[in-house]
Amino acid sequence: MVRIMNAKLEKAAYTDQLTGIYNRMGFDKILDDDIAANGVLLYMDLDYFKKYNDTYGHSAGDAILKGFATIIRENLENIGYAFRYGGDEFVAVISEKDEVFAEIIAENIQNRLREDSFIRSVIDGQELTSSVGIARYESADREGLERALKMADKALYYVKDNEKGKVACWSQVKNELDP
Repeated sequence: MVRIMNAKLEKAAYTDQLTGIYNRMGFDKILDDDIAANGVLLYMDLDYFKKYNDTYGHSAGDAILKGFATIIRENLENIGYAFRYGGDEFVAVISEKDEVFAEIIAENIQNRLREDSFIRSVIDGQELTSSVGIARYESADREGLERALKMADKALYYVKDNEKGKVACWSQVKNELDP
């Protein structure tokens, strides 16, 4: 009985209550326990989320976050991990894959988000988009993954500053950001 309760408590500690995917604490646990030596990290942010949340209410915002998490999880099934990193920011970690593969996954997520009838119904038929930054990691230690997270975050903000709703790989934009 105690073991079952402990397992439930552990799951609750690592899972985002709203979306059902891993939370930031889960991110740290997975990084420590189950990440291959190389892969890619996707940092995703919903474009104009605050506007939708303010316009349609927090229940609509919650529905958008749940729907986006479901889309991410379905696109990563059996190939990676999905995390709600904070607010409307999500992270995906895909081991042993490259940026080209990650771009395909990111574009699939974006297409599903734009076309999702449930999410569109929540925001009166409007199209919701996300911006995505991608970075490769070559070391599965905490330092290597945190470095990749920072690079993916910079690539994400490159997209948000230039043309929301797109995907950028750190390797393609780093010269413009860190000359």
